[in-house]
This record gives sequence, structure tokens and C-alpha cells, in this order.
Amino acid sequence: MSAVADAGTWGGVCIAGIDLALPLSVLREVVPGGELTALPSGQPGVIGALALRGASVPVVDLGALLGRMADTTAALVLLVVHGERLLGLACQAVHGVFAAEAGSRVTPADGAEAPAGRLFDGSVRRADNGALVNLLSVDALAALPGLPWIADPEPRRRHEIASEEAETAPRRALMLLHAGSVRLAIDAEAVETTLWQPVLDRSVLARGHCRGTLEVAGQRVGALDLVALCGLHDRDAAPRGQAVVVRRPEGLAALLVERVVDIVPAAAEAIVHGRLVGLTGGPLFAGLYSDPRWGEHLLLDVEALGHQPELQTLAATNVAIGAGATAGRGTATAAATAGETTLLTLRLPHEVAVPIDQVDEVLPFGGVDAMFGPDAPLRRVQRLRGQVVPVLCLARLLGGHPGAAAPSAAVLVVRAGDGWIGFATPQMNSIEPCAWRRRLPAHEASGAAAQEVVGVGAAGSQRTLRLVDLRSLAQALAAEALRAAA
Repeated sequence: MSAVADAGTWGGVCIAGIDLALPLSVLREVVPGGELTALPSGQPGVIGALALRGASVPVVDLGALLGRMADTTAALVLLVVHGERLLGLACQAVHGVFAAEAGSRVTPADGAEAPAGRLFDGSVRRADNGALVNLLSVDALAALPGLPWIADPEPRRRHEIASEEAETAPRRALMLLHAGSVRLAIDAEAVETTLWQPVLDRSVLARGHCRGTLEVAGQRVGALDLVALCGLHDRDAAPRGQAVVVRRPEGLAALLVERVVDIVPAAAEAIVHGRLVGLTGGPLFAGLYSDPRWGEHLLLDVEALGHQPELQTLAATNVAIGAGATAGRGTATAAATAGETTLLTLRLPHEVAVPIDQVDEVLPFGGVDAMFGPDAPLRRVQRLRGQVVPVLCLARLLGGHPGAAAPSAAVLVVRAGDGWIGFATPQMNSIEPCAWRRRLPAHEASGAAAQEVVGVGAAGSQRTLRLVDLRSLAQALAAEALRAAA
């Protein structure tokens, strides 16, 4: 094996179920697959052609070329260029752009140039997380017989990209996002992956700008409407058919858009920095990017977006799908009954669990606190859809002290009679299924959080937590208020 000095910048993709990377210089764009038309080709890897801006682009399933089961559909099509030729590759996912560690490029032992038929072209190590990524050789792909490459229908654009790469001025890789008339740009390296036609699931988290949850890499991740989050108005009410996933230290969050249109190398002179005044989401923008082909885009400030409270809260609630499914023990209830209960785990600062179906809404934690004294359980009063909602400190109600508020701090709103009561929670941990549930004997129980215990987590790493019945607590508080007013 030999190391190449310049590791460069790469685009991460999933092709034929394999996570791969290609040089950014060969990637033209990623487009939704749509309906493919048949092509007269004897090559088994050719699954059809995609109509794109007046050209019929052949699409190849790399899995068929590698002897895997052929996929006759393409959720995404990755357009790659080789010289003056263009080809589409069926693609399952895009993992964004990443820089590689200097000197980390390693090629196969028979030389730096990949011979025909050898699609594996070594590996690089990512600079951001140190992961080793395998490379796909477009040179070897171009040398395979029978693949119907077409002449690049946009040679001028290819020449522009080539001249841009030859310039010494540093460039940023930007991902362009559209939703109706709204045009946004985000640093491509900040995007973990993209999702085409994501399936939204209903969730108690679907409040504010959150529209539900999505499955991402085996996790349940909150999905925010990016246009609404930024305080913009989508006049065309375009459907949110795609999503980009960003990573925060707390976890992942998905941002819903209409479509991802391109990844472009942006010159410094094409970006004008400045803040937007008079817009609720103004702090989330860093300026304006002008693209010669796609027009002007509002440039998102990745750092400001990552510190947006609602995004931080959702990132902290990622949960592995199927975690915690195990049998009960002792005097636990039947496994089937426990499995039907989904729990929201909280840290007060000790960890407790609450049944998630008792929570009607999840509101931002808010900055106003201690309106009624530093130690009073009632922290503030706010309005929700025309009703007054008292917000009480859950930790103080349970005899403890909340400690500092985490980024995932929130207010859990619970129905109490004809009104609501909000429980201020300094940290939401996760959403997990209940593995087992057991009521404590009277002599062991003490306080509202100690009537029942539950098992949370996967087998071998289960936690036993106190179960807090928020609904009963809210009803008791409402009844106490009525008695005091009588």
C-alpha cells in the first residue's frame, strides 16, 4: 500500500448498499431518481435512463456490476463526469462533503492509477471523525466495457468547474436547498446525510417547528421544517419531500426542505456576509450566496443553527429504534403490556421516566423563571392557545432541586381537567420503550415519583427508574387549587 500526500475533499455516498467516497471534482450533482425509461443496452448494470434538462442520462446500478442483486429503481441518481462524458449511478443516500486528513490517502499496492475493472481505489481517513472511508474509482468505471456514457450535455459548466478547481483561492462546498420560492445554502461539510422522500412518523415532539420523527441510521430523529424555523414564508407551499441531517454534540436533527438541488464549490467573492434585520430567524443567517446557475441563496450560519434551542432539544432526544425490548422480571407486568408503554426519560437531576402519552405538548424551556421566588415550585405563568398555563418545577415538586438547565430543557404540558399544567424539566434524555413495569409495596413507596418503577434500555444495559405519573400529579395540583379557591 502507498500513501498519497494530498488527501483532498470528497463526497460521501451510499451506492449498492456500500458507503463510498468520490473526489469532489467528479461529482456533478445528485437528483431524485424518479421514473426511468428503458435503454437498449446489453449491460446488466444499466437500469434505464433519466430525463434531465433535455438530456437522457443512462443510470447504472453498481450492485449489478459487482454481482449483487440488481435494483431496478433508483431513489437518487448521482451524476459523475469523466473527461467530457457523463453517467448516472443509482444511489441510496448522500453523506455530504468531508475533508480528509493530509497524507491519509492510501491506494492499492499495484499503483496509484486504478486499472480497468478495479473499482476499489483505496481509502482515506476523515478529518472530522477519523473514520476510514473506501474510495470508488471513476477511472476504472469509465474503462469498463458496455457502459453507455453520454457526451456531457453541459460542457461549459464542466469547464467552469475545472477552472475553479485550478484556482488557488480557497472555496467552500455549499449544499443548495430549495422550498418553493425559498433558496437556502448550507456548508456541505455540516450535513451528515440527506434523505429523499423521508417517512414522517407522528410524535409527541411534533410541536412548534417539529413535524414528527424520521428513522436515520437506526435512530428515531426529530424533524424540523427548516423554512418555518428560519422565519421565512414559503409562498408556493412546496411539499417537504427531502431532508438534510445535521449532527450536534447532543445528537442528530433532520431539516425538512422541498429538495436538495446541488453541491457547488463557492468562491469567496460569491458570498456577501451580513445579518438579516427584521426577521425572526435573522440570527440563523450569515449572508447571501450568489450562484451563476441557481441564483441567489440565503446562507445559513451553521454555528448559529446548531445553537438554536429547538434544534438542540430535538437532537438530545434521539433514541435507538427497538431499544429496550426484553422480558419482565420479579413482579413486573406482562411484557406485552410493558412494551405498549413508551417512556420519556428526564434528569431532575436524578433520572426518572414519564409515560409519553401523558404529555400533550412540549414547549421551549424559556428564559423567564422564578417569577414567584427562588424556591417556589411555581416558576412562571404563560399562555397557550388562549388559556393560562402555570409552569411548575418538576424537580421541586418531587422534593429535589433541578440544577442547571441543559440544551434539551423543556416544558411538558399535561391536561388537568379543562386546563393544562406545565412541568419545567431541566433535561430531557431520550424516548425509549418500557421493558417492564412494577408497582412498589406501600412501605417502599414514598412521594409521587416512587409508586412504580420501570425497566428502560436494552438487555444487558437496563436501568431501573422511578415512574412519575404526570397526569395524576397534574390532577392533584388542579384539585388542590380548587380547594384553596373555595
